[in-house]
Amino acid sequence: MPISGPAQNFPITTAIALIAPEELLSRKVRLGFDYWRMLCGTRCFPARGDVNPREIAGILTNMALLKVIDGGSDFQYRIVGDHAGRGYRADLNGRSIREVAAEMPRAAENWLRLYRQVTESGKPMAVRVSVGHDAREVNFTKAEAVFLPLGETEDRVDHLICFVEHELKA
Repeated sequence: MPISGPAQNFPITTAIALIAPEELLSRKVRLGFDYWRMLCGTRCFPARGDVNPREIAGILTNMALLKVIDGGSDFQYRIVGDHAGRGYRADLNGRSIREVAAEMPRAAENWLRLYRQVTESGKPMAVRVSVGHDAREVNFTKAEAVFLPLGETEDRVDHLICFVEHELKA
């Protein structure tokens, strides 16, 4: 029996596709990636202190800044822009992934896997997401995001900066 009604616009399951950051379609997410790349200069990644909010004022609502805890055993949301936060059904500001996992276990599991990969590799990662109709933890149907390492030294990532654009549910 075919699905009818509003749910037919959503895939049955959530799909997360890794893409090269150069393939980003969202203008705001791409601006975030380009800004991070500019800050890198000749380094593998910039330091947290290199990020100047005034320089990215037009995309701050799409940004999240996370602190890496114990080398990646957990992550704490330090700053979550309005647009970035609206995609989820929980307040993320100031909370760790472990705390958020109680309310949003599937989303937290996905974030933890992605954040750890960026922390361990020291390399950017971009994703394109299509949300299944069974994903009740989120408030979007599609999203594109880039996860970018930050650190004082080339051998240790101590923060992540992320830029995301959601297609919010109606």
